[in-house]
Amino acid sequence: MKITIGKKERGSAKKLMVSGSIRLNRHHQAVHEVRRGMEVISIDGQELGKVAALVFQDDEVYALAILLGRLPEILEYRLVPVNLIATVEDECVHLHIPAQSIEKLLRWDSQKENGW
Repeated sequence: MKITIGKKERGSAKKLMVSGSIRLNRHHQAVHEVRRGMEVISIDGQELGKVAALVFQDDEVYALAILLGRLPEILEYRLVPVNLIATVEDECVHLHIPAQSIEKLLRWDSQKENGW
């Protein structure tokens, strides 16, 4: 099964960065700076975790996704594509999705070649 983030396939080279830019609206070129440690909030107002990293494709300028770090009983990371981000303000990343949808996002595994 191939998973596409942006327009690139999952098998291409990815890199993780502690901070960087995301482009939320391609038509208006809205660009926001995101960094590790920012809170991630669901559309229903629940804190989901913190930004652990930004995921970049090869040498792209803008991140394709953020890596969401959560601390339930065990540490886990979920991949949040940029198109699920509503806005970035007041040191928070606000998503378009409700909290229960987080379980449907890809789980990041650092032991795998591309992380998922």
